[in-house]
Amino acid sequence: MHWLAHLVRVALLRWGYLTLAGGLLGEDAGLPLPGETILMLASFLAHKTHQLALGLIILVGFCAAVVGDNLGFLLGRWIGPRLLRWLSEKLNLEEDMAAAADQIRRRGGITIFSARFIVGLRTIAGPVAGALGMDWKRFLLANALGAATWVTCIAVIGYEFAHAFGTMLGYFAKASWIVSGGLFLAGYLYWRRRKAEIRARNRVHARSHG
Repeated sequence: MHWLAHLVRVALLRWGYLTLAGGLLGEDAGLPLPGETILMLASFLAHKTHQLALGLIILVGFCAAVVGDNLGFLLGRWIGPRLLRWLSEKLNLEEDMAAAADQIRRRGGITIFSARFIVGLRTIAGPVAGALGMDWKRFLLANALGAATWVTCIAVIGYEFAHAFGTMLGYFAKASWIVSGGLFLAGYLYWRRRKAEIRARNRVHARSHG
């Protein structure tokens, strides 16, 4: 973590808002980049060196996050359905895919909003939503609300607790894993229930046409 923070700090001191924008945009478009670390460290530097301004950090971070997520969504919409169709046929996952798509349709907004706060899920939320056919307007609204909340919270915390940057970053990492586990379990249980319902419906349909 220390070497990563040092690398991000050097990049921020050299390129400033470009590093912030590129890091958040890339992470939300699907690249494994440390967006949370970049955002919090940018706010830390704003407090310590005044080379960056907190207001601009929030504005640049919000714009980069929204654009990045939409790029990921478009990528998922473009190549996702074909990939999912191929996996479904090869691995016999029709019911699983149907349950996942139903979950996105019913709970897509809260899923996208919540994923913003989870390391890893933040990276794949856009492509997965696009691949599973989530309505773009719903995605855009949930994504924008999530981005505004997440960027503002992380930036303000990084700025106000600049004296304890390492400790706060560690807390966020641990909390992210705990919340991620809880959301994964809830999503898995809901998916299992929907899959069972879809399987039962398919059986009734097959009998009625048998």
